[in-house]
Amino acid sequence: MTSIVVNRFKNPKHDIKYGTFGYIDLLGFRIHTVEQPWTYDPVKWPYGKPGESCIPAGTYELVTRYSNRKGKEMTYLKNESLGVYVYSGPKPFHRGSCMFHLGARPEHIEGCIGVGVEMGERGGLPSLERIDLAERFIYDYIKTFQPTKCEIVYV
Repeated sequence: MTSIVVNRFKNPKHDIKYGTFGYIDLLGFRIHTVEQPWTYDPVKWPYGKPGESCIPAGTYELVTRYSNRKGKEMTYLKNESLGVYVYSGPKPFHRGSCMFHLGARPEHIEGCIGVGVEMGERGGLPSLERIDLAERFIYDYIKTFQPTKCEIVYV
């Protein structure tokens, strides 16, 4: 079984409140990742604030479906025990439409994982570069190797 592992770390140059950064190693290439910072409230958002928080660490099923918003097939992360559904869950605090896509900085991501080929800096803050190439690479990898799982871990 093939899987994708998202390794998360705190960017040592910046406060974690700015964003959650990490990487994915595939076929000897490193793809950098960016997500929103962890925003959590045990009552209101037990799985992180939908659309404004990084995806909870854990193991996810990868599900490919058509995205009306993106206008193409996208691969979604799904783990109902962590409150993450393909489109949306039965409760307002559940999360949906968590996927890999273009996004250079945390403010470009709405509860998903942004990918880039290089880590850079813009305006004194970390930023991913060559995001279009990274998105093509990860989706070509998914199409070719058909991974069924994604694991999000802290390193």
